[in-house]
Amino acid sequence: IGRKGDSVWISWVMITVFMIGLGAFIYAWSASYARESAQNVEDRAYRQECDSVAINIVDACQRNSSVDITIANTKDTNVDKVIFNLFDIFGGAESREQVLSVPTGGQSAFRVLKQGTISTIKAVPAMNKKGRWIVCSEKEAEYSGVRYC
Repeated sequence: IGRKGDSVWISWVMITVFMIGLGAFIYAWSASYARESAQNVEDRAYRQECDSVAINIVDACQRNSSVDITIANTKDTNVDKVIFNLFDIFGGAESREQVLSVPTGGQSAFRVLKQGTISTIKAVPAMNKKGRWIVCSEKEAEYSGVRYC
């Protein structure tokens, strides 16, 4: 290089570029960490919503290609969707989702398509809060001995 002071100037430029890069990395990491932490807090708050949900399978009977299921909402929060897990007599399972409101203290009837002979039905309630589905799998209701209509 030949001129005096160039190496000092180059070192200052390198240190400045390094510090800007390090600052950008730390900023991106901290912003991502804050978003994830906020999401975790929101998820935990929504999980508490499940404490105010309870469903019961009042009745169920099966036809050739469907099952008629009556669900009762026994707590104080509307259920916006029910996920049905149908178990046949051979232990096979199939899952169906029905987006249909079950009002607080009320009942709703569902017709769910099936294959085979169903012996057990499990129903999992779900709620829609601010555009997000909260599935309350710990509040699952079960009905055994499904008869023919």
